Amino acid sequence: MSNFGEVVELRRKYFTEPYPADSIVEVSSLYTPEAMIEIEAVAMVTEARRDADSESDRPQSVLDLRESSTIQIPREMKVEALSTDSISNPFLGNAVEIAIVTGDHQRTMEGLCRLGIGPWQVHTFSPENTTNQTYRGKPSPFTMKVCFAKLGTMIWEIIEPVSGSTIFAEFLLRHGEGIHHVAYDCNNVQFEQRIAEFKQRGFQLVQSGSWMGKNHFAFFETESATTTCLETYIFPDDWQYPEPDEWYPHQA
Repeated sequence: MSNFGEVVELRRKYFTEPYPADSIVEVSSLYTPEAMIEIEAVAMVTEARRDADSESDRPQSVLDLRESSTIQIPREMKVEALSTDSISNPFLGNAVEIAIVTGDHQRTMEGLCRLGIGPWQVHTFSPENTTNQTYRGKPSPFTMKVCFAKLGTMIWEIIEPVSGSTIFAEFLLRHGEGIHHVAYDCNNVQFEQRIAEFKQRGFQLVQSGSWMGKNHFAFFETESATTTCLETYIFPDDWQYPEPDEWYPHQA
């Protein structure tokens, strides 16, 4: 709100009376740190504008979109198509995991087994075995049941939140059960570099932890821009899964 006066002057620059209705809301952050304001607008092109043959015929009440060059677009947002299957800012790499959030991991494992996805190893992520636990930028303990199965090259994951503040419990409250996120390998760059690159592209870290102190995972606030949450994680070269709480179906 400290720039309210400048916003008013810009409004007067591009519009004439009667001014369109507007609402100004102060928020903690926008899609990218470089952005100072975000504007949504609906403009009507009049018949006079369609029939205009010269600049002098242009109605003054219509926003001249040709002056959009005055709007500064962050460099990372300028994307070009390089071919039919690549763009100029590659980052995510390969999809390596699909994850479902559920209120009953046993029921969800049973259903997926009927579709040929399994067997499942069931683990408990808790403050005792998962360090560096954070939630929306602050240290925050959480516990959840996490189940893994492999189908081809894809890992399937089931998460049932148990306690603590998590984006998974939020998802259940807002949307109910369902596919929650997709994980990417980010071309196997260093983990810290992945987090920095997400931030550079305007996506903040919302949940993270280190399972067994070695399996580092991070989730990002991508839902508003992409309709789904994205994750990245990394395993050390010498990683071995700990003994699970149980296997499903139970092994002989």
